[in-house]
Amino acid sequence: MAGKKLRVTELDFDGIKANLIDFLKEDSVFGTDGAYNYEGSAMSALLDVLAYNTHYMGYYVNVLANEMFLDSASRRESIVSIAKHLGYTPASSGCASITIDIESTGASAITESDKFTGTDIDGTSYDFHPIKEYQKTGSAGTGYTSTGIVCREGKKVARTYVKDSNNLDQKFLLDSGVDTSTLKVSVTPAGGGADVNYTKFTEITTTDLSTSYFLSEAGDGQFEVSFGDATFGSVLPDGATINLDYVISSGSGANGIGQLTSEINDISSITVTSSATGGSEPQSDESIRFMAPKSYQAQNRAVTLDDFKVMIERNPATNVKTSIVWGGEDNDPPMYGKVFICCKPTSGETLTDTDKANITSILSTNKTIGIDPVIVDPEYTYLNISSTVIYDTKTSVISDGAIQSKIIANIKNYNDVNLNSFNGEFQYTPFVAMIDDSDNAVVSNYTSVDLYKKITPNGNSTLVDSWDLQYNVTVSNITSDSFQLEGGTQAVSFKSVGTDLRLVDSDGVQISNLSYGTVSGSKVTINPINIKGTTDIRVYAEIDKVNVKPYYGSLMNIDQITVTMVRS
Repeated sequence: MAGKKLRVTELDFDGIKANLIDFLKEDSVFGTDGAYNYEGSAMSALLDVLAYNTHYMGYYVNVLANEMFLDSASRRESIVSIAKHLGYTPASSGCASITIDIESTGASAITESDKFTGTDIDGTSYDFHPIKEYQKTGSAGTGYTSTGIVCREGKKVARTYVKDSNNLDQKFLLDSGVDTSTLKVSVTPAGGGADVNYTKFTEITTTDLSTSYFLSEAGDGQFEVSFGDATFGSVLPDGATINLDYVISSGSGANGIGQLTSEINDISSITVTSSATGGSEPQSDESIRFMAPKSYQAQNRAVTLDDFKVMIERNPATNVKTSIVWGGEDNDPPMYGKVFICCKPTSGETLTDTDKANITSILSTNKTIGIDPVIVDPEYTYLNISSTVIYDTKTSVISDGAIQSKIIANIKNYNDVNLNSFNGEFQYTPFVAMIDDSDNAVVSNYTSVDLYKKITPNGNSTLVDSWDLQYNVTVSNITSDSFQLEGGTQAVSFKSVGTDLRLVDSDGVQISNLSYGTVSGSKVTINPINIKGTTDIRVYAEIDKVNVKPYYGSLMNIDQITVTMVRS
């Protein structure tokens, strides 16, 4: 057998079997003249087993190697394990929060055990509980009120474990769907006595290790609480009782709820002052893959722009889906010594005051001294899509209504995938190609794109407003929704005449030669004007068939879709 050539480059079944046959053909036992029929003999079954076993092991080793690296791992357990070595803990589900004011006939405080119920548009009910005790003010004669009550969605859960060092497999697990920001850990000593509250370990310099617990994600998306080993933190003695109190979240399902009811007898009215936001799903595999290395680079310090971004987006309490950060030197106008943070929330268009307070609190102990973070709301540029689609009835296997539905679904998907981030760019050519590819029956399409911005008057009859609207692409033919001026009764709207912005009536007739603003390239300036009411006014602009890219702190969103089907 000495001197035989071994080929080990093949990994597929047929190639491995062919290599085995070539190997055996060099053995005189079977004859080197090729007369032995390997395929027609019992030897073929043995070769199949050998080739299968080799192929199976090769595949297994390849998959195993992939699971060792963050970039190629596919199983969540592998991704979480690698991220753990980088000091990164994936974000859990997040509970939605809602803020309410109440009026009641009783003076008793609102407590954490009280329950409020909200229903989404699909009829699903969600329970909300106050995050703390809220007192009421007032009297029996005038009634009682309590304002600014923050309620958190979810189911309260209490778990207890008794430490047993003889149980080598003992783990202190939390239920799936837990919002780890609500977790409270306490330990009752083995011999009895007062409970000792434990805090989550963050870093050695700011944490008392003797009363610290450690949190990590275990298998099946569950989180595990662990304690010290006598070298790094104290060891719990046998018989100690671990008390775990937390809230199980319904994720993003409760987001957007704007009304609550309650079975509390003395409550006469409930006013929602801030709709439910902040509900989120567990961090996705791709997000962990992206965030873990950047979190490791940041080392829990906000120094570079990426550090600020990672610190905000990794914490579910911030309710941030995506963000963009820029230095004061890049701001317009420049503001040195500041870092500007613009965030898109997981639901809605802007962060609530509570969300902004959470971000400020997180950054306060980690930012560089002398640098002030400034949280700003994103500015939205809305797109109106109007598409006339030509389709061939001879090649169509579904109705024109079904084709139309597919096109609208693709446009909405384009919006979610390509425009739902601060670096999302609207690209006209791929967009219209996507419409053509929606169905084999589509021959061509003519698609126009208009942009609009929203302006909101201040509602004060004695104060004027002015706006600078940046579309980031050359615009023309500016128009707007109708509105009324303070002191007037006539409906008017903006309309561009050359580079001037004028007011026209409902028939489009110019009412005066006064200029109310200017149009210059991609910018529309509206001069000081006193508009009645506080209703949003949309300012429309036409653009050529070009790409539209957002600028710092700007997001794009396809708001209106019109698809007209035309038979060829």
